[in-house]
Amino acid sequence: IEDDGMVDAFRKFYPTAEARFTVWHQYTNRRYENEGSRIDYSLVDEALAGYVIPDCSGTSSLSCALRSGGYTAKDPLSEEAALCAATANGGFQPASFNGEGITSACQKTLDSQFGQKHTGIIYTPPSYSDHVAVSLLLSDEIVKGESSSIVFDEKVACTRKAQPHKSQTSIADFFGKKNASKKLVSSNHSFAKKRKTNNPSTSKIAQLWSAKKG
Repeated sequence: IEDDGMVDAFRKFYPTAEARFTVWHQYTNRRYENEGSRIDYSLVDEALAGYVIPDCSGTSSLSCALRSGGYTAKDPLSEEAALCAATANGGFQPASFNGEGITSACQKTLDSQFGQKHTGIIYTPPSYSDHVAVSLLLSDEIVKGESSSIVFDEKVACTRKAQPHKSQTSIADFFGKKNASKKLVSSNHSFAKKRKTNNPSTSKIAQLWSAKKG
């Protein structure tokens, strides 16, 4: 990451935050013990890192930007605070091993994933996924002023390279090509027929077979 000149946005603001994970083993209920890994990142080019802000206030307000699930103790960087964040302060409960699925949470607990815009981790409910979301907040200054050297133009090669998802085939494209498979089968059949007709060996075998039948 450092060799490529990239910055981990979360660690930029919270270098000492403990046990802040983004995925847990769902099958064994590891989220409720907060035993996981942080494998989801917001990586920013070093040239843009100065435009990344922790929250709307522009200052690293731990009580707002670093979600802690209602944790009220003194140290939001602690493992205890991270556990509260992962479980919505105990609002998310582990699934039963009887095959009953993930326990439903009340609306207040489900709403705990929402809050002000920030750079960090969004603790979505375990019923959504074994992963949670990450977020990145950029200052408005990134697009202000005529002197800005940042260009968001899809005609620029660098911009297109940074948006590979736009060149991928959409699922809607498959519905627009419902006859594509029929055409492919027809094409293969025509090719096989042509190959059979043009193959001297095949023609000779056919002639011998006809003579034998006669």
